[in-house]
Amino acid sequence: MSLRRKELYEKLVSQIQAPLMKFGEKLSRNKILQILRDAFMLAFPLTIFGSITLIIANFPFLAQTIGESAAASLNAMLGPASTATMSFATVFTVLGIGYYFSCDRKVDPIFGAAIAPAAFGLVTPMETVFELETGGSVVVGNVLDINRLGAKGMFVGMIGAFLASWLYSWTTKKNWTIKMPDTVPPAVSKSFSALIPVCFTLSVFLLIRIVFQFTPWGNIHDFFYEIVQGVQGCGRPGRLILLAPQMTWARQEMEQLFPDALILAIGQSEYGLGEPEMIGREILKLCRQADGDD
Repeated sequence: MSLRRKELYEKLVSQIQAPLMKFGEKLSRNKILQILRDAFMLAFPLTIFGSITLIIANFPFLAQTIGESAAASLNAMLGPASTATMSFATVFTVLGIGYYFSCDRKVDPIFGAAIAPAAFGLVTPMETVFELETGGSVVVGNVLDINRLGAKGMFVGMIGAFLASWLYSWTTKKNWTIKMPDTVPPAVSKSFSALIPVCFTLSVFLLIRIVFQFTPWGNIHDFFYEIVQGVQGCGRPGRLILLAPQMTWARQEMEQLFPDALILAIGQSEYGLGEPEMIGREILKLCRQADGDD
């Protein structure tokens, strides 16, 4: 790079850096983003534990090393760890949003942390479709699809948790509460004080559930999944999985695990993978190739 080009580059960076820094400082002071950050950090150690067990159970060439029977036994023993943590990531995040939002609004955070998951549960379908081995399917009621409690329900969970926490804090600030005499134990008094805000908040979410039952989607989860994420009616899969060059060996397994996803393998470019522009060009080339295959 010539000296002239270097000077122009440094001048351009200095002109861009200042407004970006100011914008970044404003984002860091945003209350919603701070609450969201703290909520995700609440779920962080739990999901990391599940990720570690998942990696151990699916370590490359594990079956060839210890035998298929031993690998299957290890997978069965470690499987519940990832299910109980990663598959419930939305529940942990929703609880954290309810707690930290209530703390920010100076209302009882315990009830905020309890209301948010309850509101999320109210708008979550309580039935699932079970595929029969003989063909066909049957709807099983009074169950929660665990996929909706994980990453698939994250958008609904976050939006619902903020709305539920705001409704709870708003009604509490409006003094829509039941006041008990001073002789009543504090735990009982707090429960009665939260009774009207809780009932009002959960009634709103129950109404949302009922309204969506009369829509083509049937529930708010499918609305977000099909409309907001653009899955319904688009010409290609709703998920895109990019594999680094070091992971191309796993493409066949990924295609089996995610049959509806578009899986692209990024090749090693002559400039190396450290160049974002080259990675972008590689992804664009692969997407165009995929369009040509349709």
